[in-house]
Amino acid sequence: MKTRPPHKILIEVSERSGIASFLFEGEYYTVDGEGYVIARSAQANVELPLLTGIPLPESVSVGQALPMETLKGPLPVAEAVKDRYPGMQVEIDAAEAGNYRLFLDRLEVQLGGAWNLIGKLNALDSLLLTISEENKEKVEYINVTAPSKPALKWKTGDES
Repeated sequence: MKTRPPHKILIEVSERSGIASFLFEGEYYTVDGEGYVIARSAQANVELPLLTGIPLPESVSVGQALPMETLKGPLPVAEAVKDRYPGMQVEIDAAEAGNYRLFLDRLEVQLGGAWNLIGKLNALDSLLLTISEENKEKVEYINVTAPSKPALKWKTGDES
């Protein structure tokens, strides 16, 4: 809030923006970068990464702050990938704390911890460029836990 003489007050309002969503009791909830639940919907927001495997409280409501120990790893991952893969369904599996898996249209990407995300995502982008559309189904997973040595695992019998 700022005053503007004579007799004026300028009020600036900024809304929280969602960076990820999660499913709870059949409804999708959107969470911002600080862990606040900011929206609820019957349908998933396909523009946001879907968080799975995160421990949730017994109840969830709009305006509630989720425990940051639950979100301290997955939220930076969600923020890093949110706008990076447009048109793809993005899921972040956080079932194993500190060892995250990313799914891009069901293609599994092993990220490991939430450190050096930009390096890991750059390595992932380089590998994605080498995989043709018809070969995506032949990939078992991509591992970028060590971004300087990314690995591509083909399904048995599908090595190219």
